[in-house]
Amino acid sequence: PMPARSVVRVIDHKTSSDAIILVGHSAPARQTPDFFALTLANTVLGGLGKASRLDQAFAKQNISHQALHSGLEFKRSCGWFQVTAQVPLSAVPGAFATMLESIEDLKTRPISEPELSQAKSALLSNHRANLETETGLADQVTAIELFDLARDFLSGFPLGVEQVSAERVQEAAKNYLSSTQISGVVVGESQTVKAGLAEFRSFEISEWQESAAKSPSAR
Repeated sequence: PMPARSVVRVIDHKTSSDAIILVGHSAPARQTPDFFALTLANTVLGGLGKASRLDQAFAKQNISHQALHSGLEFKRSCGWFQVTAQVPLSAVPGAFATMLESIEDLKTRPISEPELSQAKSALLSNHRANLETETGLADQVTAIELFDLARDFLSGFPLGVEQVSAERVQEAAKNYLSSTQISGVVVGESQTVKAGLAEFRSFEISEWQESAAKSPSAR
């Protein structure tokens, strides 16, 4: 289930002039019929390099970054979705807001045919690359057994990707992705980070105490 309230923990890291931001929430299990549509939605959001919605939004806001991407992992009982960025400390408020806005943008602004075509090409290229190595092929076969997928899943993967429409991708984004029910962590100089995030009133912003992490109850 989605978290009832958005929470962001700040981990103090004074030795860097950058901050690492990670926000995300749970995702459906691997057996979801929305696997292809949601995977393509994540690819459009943060898996197309400079052509991704995230990169374009950061460029529009002139936010410099060392890393920026979204990730989606499907597991047996549930999965996870996350967006990650490494930015200068001064850019934390703008980067945080832009990450959230990009998620909403994916849910509201129609996905263009060029975007969808690029996302499908990237997904199919990655699929082919996985099958070209013994390790990659073994991982795929293991996933079929672990998640009880169809026996023809590997051969049927390209067709499964190609059959997904832009409307279906956006519907999956609307159904599964959120910018308001998330958990997150920001690693950086804590006072600067907390001051920058103070404007986000709907989020619970707190500093992660090392002592709490080492307490018996935490272990």
